[in-house]
Formats: sequence, C-alpha cells, structure tokens
Amino acid sequence: MEYDGRLNHYVRELHAAGTSYTGLILKLAVEEGYAMPMALRIVDAVLRNDGQGGMLTYDPPRATRRLPAVDTSSKQSVLHLSDADAAITFEQLAPRIVVLDNFLSSQECDDLCEEALPVFAPARVVNDREHAVHAAHFRSNDTAHLPAAQSALVRRIEARIEQLTNWPSACCETLQVQRYVKGQEYRPHSDFFDQGSAAHEAAMAHGGQRLATLILYLKEPDAGGATYFANLGVRIAPRKGSALFFTYPDPGSNSGTMHGGEAILAGEKWIATQWFRERAWRNPQAADAMQSPVPHS
Repeated sequence: MEYDGRLNHYVRELHAAGTSYTGLILKLAVEEGYAMPMALRIVDAVLRNDGQGGMLTYDPPRATRRLPAVDTSSKQSVLHLSDADAAITFEQLAPRIVVLDNFLSSQECDDLCEEALPVFAPARVVNDREHAVHAAHFRSNDTAHLPAAQSALVRRIEARIEQLTNWPSACCETLQVQRYVKGQEYRPHSDFFDQGSAAHEAAMAHGGQRLATLILYLKEPDAGGATYFANLGVRIAPRKGSALFFTYPDPGSNSGTMHGGEAILAGEKWIATQWFRERAWRNPQAADAMQSPVPHS
C-alpha cells in the first residue's frame, strides 16, 4: 500500500530537529490527514526501515501475538482457497479491514437464508443493567443461530473461514444470520466486550475476548444497508457473496472499529456474522447451544 513518498524526507527532517516520536505521529495525523494508526505505521517505516520505498505492506501476525488474519502479503488480487476464489476489493492496514468478493456462491447465500428462516428471533443487545434484551431503538432486526453440528452447509462455510483466517472454528462463536427489512438498522457499536461490564466479563470467562469479526453478505437490499465505520469514514456496500473482515486486537475507544449498519431504504439485507475469540469457545456437548450477548456500546 503506497503512501506519499515526500513524507520520508519530512519525517526525517522533523525528527532531526528534535520532534518526538509521538509528535511525528500527531503531525501526520493533524497536518496530513492520516488516521492515527496509519500515521504510526508511516513513522515506523521511515525511522526504522528507511521508508520502505514509500510502501506499507501487511505483516502477518507474529507467533507471540497470534490473531485471526487474512494474509495478503503475497500481493495477489485473488485468494485461492480450497473451494473458492475470493477477490480482494478493499484493504486497510490499520485498523485491519479486508473486503472479499465471491467468498460465497449465490447458491450458498440462498441456502443459508433458507436454513435461517425457520429459527429467526428478535436480535438482542446488552443494556445498561447488564441484561440481554431486544432494543429496537438500537438494533432492529432478526437473528438466527446456525450451529455447525446441525448443518453440512455451515460446516463447509466454517471450514472455508478457518482456511481464510487461519483461526480454528473451535475458537469462534456460532454462525449467526441477521435479517434487516425496510427501516431497520444497527447503530454504531463495537463488537469487543467491555471489560467494565459484568455481563461482558461473564461472556469473556468462556472463550476470552473477541478479536475479530467476519460479515458475510447473503442478500443485498435495493437501497441502503451499507456497513460503515463511524470513526474512519469507510462505507462497505452490501454485495451478495462478499465478506468483510476486521480485527480489533486492542479493544477500546481507540480501536477504530466502531461500526453500524445503515437503515434499509428498500428491499432486505441478510448477513451472516462470525466472531473470533481468544480461546476455545465451543465444546462437543454445549458450545453450539450457547449464545453470547451482543455488546451494546
């Protein structure tokens, strides 16, 4: 990913004049308009790697800090998975966001919707009193949980997700399908758990913190329904068969991953969501039957 090469000289000049490391990051953020995580990456590239030729590349997570990851370090435009060829249509390094087209086939999307239809229930959030409740003013849609143990289709898709992210399905929550109809939305929120919340602390006791999210778009609306990152100015249009992956390894107000789903203006939007945990979340007896609360941030 290329950045303005003139910044190499600019950063070195400021550094030689005594500007601190933090000051350099703030300069790029305030004066050049870079998001703070990107400003940090550029300063690191200039000071530690002599500018890397004006290029920032994705570095796969190191073994000491293992995370779910979509590895694009090969710089190929298509990721060849065992049973799908997914095209990279958007990539951001910090915070890490990747959008892939053709992750699911049209038939797989339709079949997932069909499996979810009989088990839809109103979606829930966790309110200020730490109870999981349906809060239509915040999240107005229906949700269906699809345990892999009950579906060959879900098992196939989860195996593909595991290959894409190099993260075991045992450390993921049950795949959930969400349906939004005209007028429904999901206001900006964060997917990680708030460590100051009793309900979220209880959720983390089983499987640990959430690390990443994968959203699969199963049915695109006629108008509206984009996924947007409130602090980044990034909007992802829902396209049938595409996937949106993002990570938040340092959960908190500065993660940059607060996101929402815009209101549906016409038609319906169907998505499937999988959340990735630090540790094993499933077990052969009970894991697929358990349901973690959705954070209300």
